[in-house]
Amino acid sequence: MPLIINFEEVDIASRIGAEGNLEGNTMVFELAGAQDIELRLTELDQGTPAGRFRLRIDGDQVLLERLLTLNANGRDWSTYRDIAIFDGATGTFTLAQSLVVPDSIRITSEPAADAEWSGITANFQAGEAIAFAEVVYVETDGDVNLADADLATTSPAIGIATAAIANAATGEILTHGFVRNDAWAWTVGGEVYLSNTPGALTQTAPVGSGDQVQVLGIATHADRIFFSPSLTVTVVP
Repeated sequence: MPLIINFEEVDIASRIGAEGNLEGNTMVFELAGAQDIELRLTELDQGTPAGRFRLRIDGDQVLLERLLTLNANGRDWSTYRDIAIFDGATGTFTLAQSLVVPDSIRITSEPAADAEWSGITANFQAGEAIAFAEVVYVETDGDVNLADADLATTSPAIGIATAAIANAATGEILTHGFVRNDAWAWTVGGEVYLSNTPGALTQTAPVGSGDQVQVLGIATHADRIFFSPSLTVTVVP
């Protein structure tokens, strides 16, 4: 698809500290101060929004956006939709639209340091204080609380906290992936279960009458687990 860098629609001269210069095959522009700059990419068909995008630098963020509508004159750009956002201050990449993966998504099975993790997460509000590496269940009000194998009402566990979460705060819960905690001392290859201690994990399956036996994952190292909680819970007679 042929693309045009449309310099007519962007006042480059007022937004860069020096003229663009060619370094190999790369055009380089130096920003003047904290001003933002945008690069508009469009197909040769100038009459419709289809195929018109812009890459915009705004402070610490780099945003890729798709044009939805043009202004009345059919030339000026108007309404946009975010496609992706990279935030250099936090090191996070946010995908604002659907993700289609034709091959695979790869995550590391060996988090490199204590309290690191890799995998799929979701944000939940905590119904009580939750520490890193404690496992949680979903309460009837939608909050997550510390999971406990003692009762059906405090299980099944659906995730493990990637960091401490204060009561009533929103935090990140890992639902599938790998977690490292140097305080652990697992038997490698053994199953990891929900414990009778609220929020804890164990390699000893609960045995008390009425206890909820739930497999939460497998120990891959003494200090790491593959967390993949089964939602099938066996009740001890």
